[in-house]
Amino acid sequence: MIELPRALARQFRVFLRRCLQPPGLRQPPIIRLHAGPQGLEMTARQQECIIVYQQPGKHARETLFVTVHH
Repeated sequence: MIELPRALARQFRVFLRRCLQPPGLRQPPIIRLHAGPQGLEMTARQQECIIVYQQPGKHARETLFVTVHH
């Protein structure tokens, strides 16, 4: 199971709102959470824009995809 601290999730959400285009004519971003031996990686993709956050650490290998709807 991927453990994502609430504070980190909030920070990533604020960062997404500042960097990505608002929904409407554009599709909502697709977010990929990947945990593994190298750490935690959060990636958000919206058409031609990709944002990546990496946090070092050791985790069990797991990947989760989510979309954000407003």
